[in-house]
Amino acid sequence: MSTITACGSCGTTVSEQMRFCSGCGRRLHARPKGYLVSGIGAAVVLFGVAVALQILARDGRAKPAAHPTAGAQQQTDERVAVTESPEIAAMRREVEQSPQDATKLKVFAGMLGDVLRSNPNASPQLVFEAIDIFGRILQKEPNDPAALVMMADVSFDQKAFTKALDFYERYLTVEPNDLGARSRTARKNRALL
Repeated sequence: MSTITACGSCGTTVSEQMRFCSGCGRRLHARPKGYLVSGIGAAVVLFGVAVALQILARDGRAKPAAHPTAGAQQQTDERVAVTESPEIAAMRREVEQSPQDATKLKVFAGMLGDVLRSNPNASPQLVFEAIDIFGRILQKEPNDPAALVMMADVSFDQKAFTKALDFYERYLTVEPNDLGARSRTARKNRALL
C-alpha cells in the first residue's frame, strides 16, 4: 500500500515507493547518515594505505649518504677526474702548443664531446672549454658538421634551446640526409614550444 505525498522541492505529487521526483528529478528519500560516514572512513583508509606504500617504496630505493656532504664531494671528485684525465690533459697541452692546428682542435673537440655525452655531470669548466674549442673550429670552418652537431648537443644539454636549434638547422644544411639529427631537431623544436 503506497502513500501519496508531495515532493518537498517542487510540490509534484509522488508515491512513497518512488526514489526520484518525476517533476524535478530530486532524490526523494535521504540516504542514511551511516552511508556518508562509512564512505569518508573508506576514503581515509585508502589514503593511508597509499601513503604507507609510497613511504615503503621510497625507503627501498633511496640509500641515504653516510654524510650529507660526502655525496657532493664524491660528485665533485668525479667531475675533476673526468676533466683531468691523462688523455684530455695531454691533448689540451698539444692544442695550447699549436692553437692553429685544425686537426688537433678537431681531435680535442671529439674527446671533449665524448666525455660530455657520456657524463651528464661534467664540470661547467669542461663544458665551457668544449664550447670554446667548438667555436674555434667553427671560426675556421663555419660548416664543419662535427663541430656544428656537438655545439648543438652541448647547447641543448645546457638548456640553451634556441641556440641548439640554430646549430641543428645549420648542421642540417650541411648534412641534410642525417635522419638522426632531423629527429633530434624535431624533438628539440618541440621542447621550445
